[in-house]
Amino acid sequence: MPINLHDFLAPTLPPSPEPSRGGVEVCHSSCLIAGPSGSAKTSVLFQYALRAAQNDRNVLLLCNKHALELKPPLLACKSQKADPAWSRISLKYLESGDELVRFLAGLHLLPSLPDVLLVDGLLPTGPASVNSGSWERLLCRLSASLVEAAAFLASKAGPHAVVACTAAVGGPGDRALQILEHAFPLTILLTPDPAAWHGVLTCGPGGLSATPLSQGSA
Repeated sequence: MPINLHDFLAPTLPPSPEPSRGGVEVCHSSCLIAGPSGSAKTSVLFQYALRAAQNDRNVLLLCNKHALELKPPLLACKSQKADPAWSRISLKYLESGDELVRFLAGLHLLPSLPDVLLVDGLLPTGPASVNSGSWERLLCRLSASLVEAAAFLASKAGPHAVVACTAAVGGPGDRALQILEHAFPLTILLTPDPAAWHGVLTCGPGGLSATPLSQGSA
């Protein structure tokens, strides 16, 4: 189910339209942030992390260090960068989709579980993104692992648990997007052209904000 940025950056995500998929319980607040390179996926994810931390929720953000250094997230102002809520956000660097699968398999072994689990830049999205084997099989494994992680966190942290991840895709017909949409009940599809977004992302004194196009934004 597509949602806009305004809904995603709200204090709580809307519920999943389906309580289960294929007999596997899905966290009702799991979301995919998809779009091509340059569509601000990482910035949106980090903004959500900060919003969640400001609401006293513990956030674990899994990302690729090299990719993050090449394209750091957009933070609107110095005061936002100095926000004490960042202390509630833990950052862990992983190098590949295979490493992400292994980490998620051991999620229950963490000393303390996050309320919010965010994944950025770790999903394979084409044949060139993996060294060997089928990228589609790996993406399916990752999707299943993220579904299981969402259900596990929901069983421990309750209805406020959130799992969200970014994925680089080419557009609505992209094969990677088709696979991932089966795992994520909520989807934000971004494009580099703000006029085509499901919501408009802007910077202001309070940080990134999003306004649905239905409210007449341009």
